[in-house]
Amino acid sequence: MKKRTKIIISVIGILIVGGITYGATHKNSSVVVTTETVKRGNISQTVEVTGDTQSVTDLDLAFSTSGTIAVMNVAVGDTVKAGDTLAVLSEAKIAASLAQASGAVEQAQAALDVKIAGSADEELAVYEAAVTAAETSLANAKTDRDQTKITGETTVDTATDDLAHITTSTAATLSYAQQDEIESLRSLVAEVRSALGSADAILGVENTLSNMDFKKDLGIAAPKSFPDAVDAFQDAAISRDAAEDALAAVTLSNTTTLAAAVDAAETAYSDAYRTLTDTNRVLTATTGGSSSLSLTSLSSMKTSITSATSSLVAAGGTLTNATQTLDAATRAATDDVVDAENALAKAKASRDQNAVSADATVSQYESDLTKAKAQLAQISATPRAVDLAGLRAAVAIAQAQYNTALANAADAQITAPVDGVITAVHGDIGEQATAGTPMITLLGTTDQFEIVMDIPESDIAKVHVGQLSDVTFDAFGDDHVLGGKIFSVNPAEKLIEGVVFYEAKVILNDGADLSAVKSGMSANVIIHTNAVTGVLFIPKRAILQDTNGKYVRIPTNTTGAFDRRSVTVGLYGDDGSAEILSGLSDGETVIITIR
Repeated sequence: MKKRTKIIISVIGILIVGGITYGATHKNSSVVVTTETVKRGNISQTVEVTGDTQSVTDLDLAFSTSGTIAVMNVAVGDTVKAGDTLAVLSEAKIAASLAQASGAVEQAQAALDVKIAGSADEELAVYEAAVTAAETSLANAKTDRDQTKITGETTVDTATDDLAHITTSTAATLSYAQQDEIESLRSLVAEVRSALGSADAILGVENTLSNMDFKKDLGIAAPKSFPDAVDAFQDAAISRDAAEDALAAVTLSNTTTLAAAVDAAETAYSDAYRTLTDTNRVLTATTGGSSSLSLTSLSSMKTSITSATSSLVAAGGTLTNATQTLDAATRAATDDVVDAENALAKAKASRDQNAVSADATVSQYESDLTKAKAQLAQISATPRAVDLAGLRAAVAIAQAQYNTALANAADAQITAPVDGVITAVHGDIGEQATAGTPMITLLGTTDQFEIVMDIPESDIAKVHVGQLSDVTFDAFGDDHVLGGKIFSVNPAEKLIEGVVFYEAKVILNDGADLSAVKSGMSANVIIHTNAVTGVLFIPKRAILQDTNGKYVRIPTNTTGAFDRRSVTVGLYGDDGSAEILSGLSDGETVIITIR
């Protein structure tokens, strides 16, 4: 710290101390003092945020501590159950060995005790019941397998029918759209010829006799307008003939000829519209009122051109709409059929996969039945001395292994929060894992939801994986509360409009009724970050701080005067209370404000 900064801080400290001393020695009869009693009770601390509901798909799982990966129990494609241990750090390997060794001791001792005591009727009944249960499970699995295969075939048949229906319906829709476009083409080409006929009645390009009487009167006010209109007409006549030829070549089965006819018609439309526009300019530059061209005739010509323009524009709009409809039908004929083909392929793949899974389940239950029968046969047999010797040796070995593991137990592992399938593994045995860095990605296979939240920088230090949360949804009201647990906290910051946030996720509790919850719902989350019971607390406003640390003011017998008391503060509660670890006793009075 620079010297000037230290001086400023010292001066501020002197002023604060001076102010305190002045307040303690200079009293004012008008001073109003607000106090509060030190109480004992419970303090809870929460963080309230909002988030968006997402259906649980890919879950990124990470270690909560750093270390070297010692056990990796899963690979991509593995199916896991909630609570399964997926990976263990070197610190946790001994703890896992401890649990395994402890179970081995109990199992070995139990096996020895059973052999020594001999099999009781009740025990035999248990193993017989196990065989019966295994037989029942195998029968059920076979029934489920048969039903699964029937359902799969039904799904494939339905998808096949859907594909046939969609193929037929989209083809029919496409045919109708093509017919409509052809009819629109005919109308537009006819309107082009009609429009040029209306213009030629004035310009006299093709029908040279049409304007013999009044040709000299046309475009007098703008002499260049007449030749411009004639040029436009000649261009339009060429494109008109080309459009009619293209239309004559159109066949419903040949989309190339239809597209060429549309292009030719649009060109003819553009040229005809320009001809009508130029012809209208000629009439605008014509004064009329002469013996060869009366005002009435001039007005009639203008009306004819206006009407022809309106009819041409309407026919052009009809073709545009028909073309758009045909484009949409063409896309549907491709996209809808592809979607139906994909659905059929998916149905076949699902049918085959489910059949394989059902067969595997039956095989597993057949193995379980074989094992149960073997156990029944074993427990029914009379124990031999050699059997007892081996069991005693197993107990001794298991106990030695347990004693070794007991001295170095530790815990650092990743467990599956929900049932699912492993879709990615980002580390391997012997590699270094960093706390919070995704190590395993799990695709949930049960109906489950998570809430994705942005935690402000000021609250992130309070939030940890495993904390319980209360979740409500705007859609259901505050009375419908679901339980959840902090599933992950991303250590990487994210900027939102220049403010630092950290992304955290809450996963809703298993077993809750999630039938009404939808992906995308807005959620209100109260994270229970900390709580203490039976502690001393005072209002947070009563706690002040100076260069010597935190303190409270203890009132004296003189109004406005107080003694300074240093305190140690623990947890700050949501209600504005603060836990007092030292410095105060139950029932003491502290000053909140002095005015």
